[in-house]
Formats: sequence, C-alpha cells, structure tokens
Amino acid sequence: MNKYAAITLLATVLVGCDNNTAPLSFTPEMASFSNEFDFDPLRGPVKDFTQTLFNDKGEVSKRVTGTMSTEGCFDTLELHDLDANTGVALVLDANYYVDAETQQQKVKLQGKCQLAELPSAGLTWTPTITGLWLPRTAKRWK
Repeated sequence: MNKYAAITLLATVLVGCDNNTAPLSFTPEMASFSNEFDFDPLRGPVKDFTQTLFNDKGEVSKRVTGTMSTEGCFDTLELHDLDANTGVALVLDANYYVDAETQQQKVKLQGKCQLAELPSAGLTWTPTITGLWLPRTAKRWK
C-alpha cells in the first residue's frame, strides 16, 4: 500500500512541475524578414542576434547580425552570403532600410516595420489574414 501512495504522491508532484505555457511565437516582422533574407527566425522579444549558417559540407555559408527595437523592428540588419560573395548592411531610416555605406534606399517599409517593396528587384509584399507579409512580383499582379 505504501508503494502505491508513494507513486501517487510522486505523480502529483511531477504534474505540478509541468510547464503548460506555450512557446513564444515569431513576430510577423521576424518571420517576414527571416523568410526573405534566408535566416532562422527567433522567438519572442529579441534585442540583438548573430547567426552563422552552414552549408551541407559544414562550411560557413551565411552570417546574419541584427539589432531590434523594443517595438520589434530591425534597427540594423547585416547580411553576408559567403557562397555568393555578397553582403549588405541595412539601417532603419523612417520608412526605409538604407545601405549603411551609401545611404541608398534598399527596402521600403509600411505600417509597423512591415516589408513593402524591394525596388531594385521589382518585388512587393502583401499582407495575409494572419498578419504575415508574403512576396509578390509586380509583373504578376498587374
């Protein structure tokens, strides 16, 4: 009988230790930017981050560094694609992300830091019902 009481007590204690809170979700900004700029999204409030992504051979493929405001907007975003030998450092400036070196407007924003347009590629984004912004090309939707 003592054996059953000990097991019941142990099970009750373990149930009380269970963490039923759901994991933090991705912010729409983080989900949209990570999808478009090909890095892994992070959950919850993020102040800054650095990611190093590896290819199938175990070699460094991409490096991404960013800082975020308390509202969840990227203040800075630096992307380096080592495979393609390309890179850009973007800085938030009103409704645009501008190149940190040339100050050229690279990405147009709308609303609360949502992707709106990438003029050099002729790419625009539209909102979904869930609040995420998905890309669409200007030619396809005219």
